[in-house]
Amino acid sequence: MPADSEHPNPERWWRWRRRYAHVAMVAALVETAYLLISGVPEGSAPVIGWSYGLWGTVVAAYIGAATWSDVAAGR
Repeated sequence: MPADSEHPNPERWWRWRRRYAHVAMVAALVETAYLLISGVPEGSAPVIGWSYGLWGTVVAAYIGAATWSDVAAGR
């Protein structure tokens, strides 16, 4: 994974990373709404747990990388 200064177009790189994090966050919200409306299907708890874990990891990785980049840039 290249650092910001190594990427030919850092603005584009961050824009796509941000979109990926937004899609993961929206997917988690949509799944939550679906489960609240329809109820949790029996036996699907492990799958639901893994999906929340993966989406949370994507969002946390974006937030962590953005913070790391700001600290490295001295902002």
